[in-house]
Amino acid sequence: MRSSIFVIISCYVSLVIVLLRLNRSPVQIKILLGAALITSSFSLGLPLIISDLSGELTKWNRILSITFTLTILSFLIRQFKPVYTRYPAVFIYLPFLIVLVYPFINEALVIDNMLNILLQGGALLIIIILLLSMKRQVPKASVFIAGILLMFISYVIYWFVPDLNEHFPSIWKLCFGSGILLIGFRISEVIYYAGAGMNRQESKGVR
Repeated sequence: MRSSIFVIISCYVSLVIVLLRLNRSPVQIKILLGAALITSSFSLGLPLIISDLSGELTKWNRILSITFTLTILSFLIRQFKPVYTRYPAVFIYLPFLIVLVYPFINEALVIDNMLNILLQGGALLIIIILLLSMKRQVPKASVFIAGILLMFISYVIYWFVPDLNEHFPSIWKLCFGSGILLIGFRISEVIYYAGAGMNRQESKGVR
């Protein structure tokens, strides 16, 4: 229970940090980041409060959290591209199709788990690729990388090491919460480089 509370606190501390540091960022990125953090905290916090519906609520909060995360990544990928090669802004929100399809598959536990494994693993892979492409430009990228590494460890333990997850669930929760905190401290630099930093490079190229 303490580890779950730690994750919840980590989510809201990261939320405050993100809102303070992203004061000049687009409103939609603030909303998406806030929604991802809040739904992540709900997926662990609701079972502590509402035991009867915790299973269904946890599944929905989990899928909403990954949907918001994939949308954020879609936004960053678009911003990272030169202006003339960017896809239409409406495509940023394609991950929300997951929410429309999810009601038809959430009753099948195996399919539900496979979907979460693929989506969460895909999100981590995309983040790693983005970091590799901009690690030299982002200041103190090692902090962000450490956060992603902790998130990856949490992902592996939760989905692929069932014995460790069952007997020592606090391990993946502590990794998850710590990863969220580290990412929260450095995500503003990543977003800045993906947007303003790239635009500045383009303007230099034009000159």
